[in-house]
Amino acid sequence: MTATFIGIDLAWKSARNPSGAAVLTGDRSGARLKELATLPPEASVAHFISRHVTDNTVVTIDGPLVIVNETGQRPCEIEVSKRYSSRDAGCYPSNLQLLPNASSVALAAELETQGFTHVDRARSEHKGRIMAEVYPHAGMVALWDLAKTIKYKRGSPALKRSGLQQFRARLASLYQAEPPLVATEKLQELLNHNLDGPGRSDLKSHEDRLDALFCAYLAYYFWYWGWERNELFGDVHTGYILNPILREATTHVAPSSPKRTVNRQPLEHEGDYTQLIKSAHQLARPIKTSEDCSAGSVASVIVSRSGKEYSGVCLDFSCSLGFCAEHAAIAEMLKAHESEIATVVAVDERGTVLPPCGRCREMMWQLNPSNRNALVVLGPHQAIPLNVLLPHR
Repeated sequence: MTATFIGIDLAWKSARNPSGAAVLTGDRSGARLKELATLPPEASVAHFISRHVTDNTVVTIDGPLVIVNETGQRPCEIEVSKRYSSRDAGCYPSNLQLLPNASSVALAAELETQGFTHVDRARSEHKGRIMAEVYPHAGMVALWDLAKTIKYKRGSPALKRSGLQQFRARLASLYQAEPPLVATEKLQELLNHNLDGPGRSDLKSHEDRLDALFCAYLAYYFWYWGWERNELFGDVHTGYILNPILREATTHVAPSSPKRTVNRQPLEHEGDYTQLIKSAHQLARPIKTSEDCSAGSVASVIVSRSGKEYSGVCLDFSCSLGFCAEHAAIAEMLKAHESEIATVVAVDERGTVLPPCGRCREMMWQLNPSNRNALVVLGPHQAIPLNVLLPHR
């Protein structure tokens, strides 16, 4: 059975902001990106949905669809915050005083006229037209078991670019997920979009589209796994949030059939790391200060969680002392009182990308537990999380 999955990154906090929209179509073998759009403020999100709706459609929306509380947080937001605030994925409050005429609630009402019903925990079959509220930050933490949320929403353009690159690498990992996104030309063009030139407005548009794509994948994930790997915070009467169940909470749950065995193979993340590799290669220049000392044949660049870059070169002595380029880059990072690594690359004088040695891998892990999610660059368009390189750590 083929179905349609629509993700909406709704600008529900301000009517002046655009909304991101993405449409996937697929079945149990995979889903393909059909359309991606940034809808201007005057455009009707409901109209966009109506143009793509089929008899079997799941729409997931980042925005509160049900608000009945006058003040404070909705019960579902309190529940989500209890579960995910330690990972920086707590919820903002939604209430009638803050949002007396929320566009998200109006959208839900309009979708009901198109035959959509709210997601229902009592339903085992997910056919027909279903809508659900999602919260992407909590969804990412749960789906990828992140120690902290990916930082791509705020900060300087450099910080946003670093976060968006991490987000895109995670989205590319869904090529090998269950259920999988199909690596179509349209999708690869989105995930390889050049981030060096755009200013703040272009980065925001790119961010909205990525958020919409992720929302659409959450719709597909729910349609595929149902309640086996999804949960509902709250209820339709007081407000609810649909979210994947934390991966760590499902590791001991046997799949219902051999078909649903989770792929445990290492996941390579696609992205554009050419500039980072180039930066490291420019530093990889051999230096020989004496017969007993050489340095610089390998250089490393680390991008921290704040988006700043730190670099270092290797150092070798004939007395067997010395250290890898990653050690020097980490020392520079620590001088700035940072320890969380977003991306790391090491390159030799020929421009060859070198994976970190076992000692460097263990050092990065011990430096900060959140570095288990650091992306280790393997090539111009490939990276792999540190926790895959240390699978039994």
